[in-house]
Amino acid sequence: MSTAVLEIKFKDGRKYRIFCANANQQLKVRDMYHQELNGKVKSIKPITNGIHTVKQFKNMIPHF
Repeated sequence: MSTAVLEIKFKDGRKYRIFCANANQQLKVRDMYHQELNGKVKSIKPITNGIHTVKQFKNMIPHF
């Protein structure tokens, strides 16, 4: 499973973070970026570290 959050920064300063649960969703967002948002976006980058499910986070709580 390829879970990631893609952060898209627009040239006007807006930022959007899109959760992608699998590789196909990442491809769809990147396709939209290239086809519809080209020229309006400053950058797009994946955020792959630090993404946890609720169950994973619950199991981490005793270690804080």
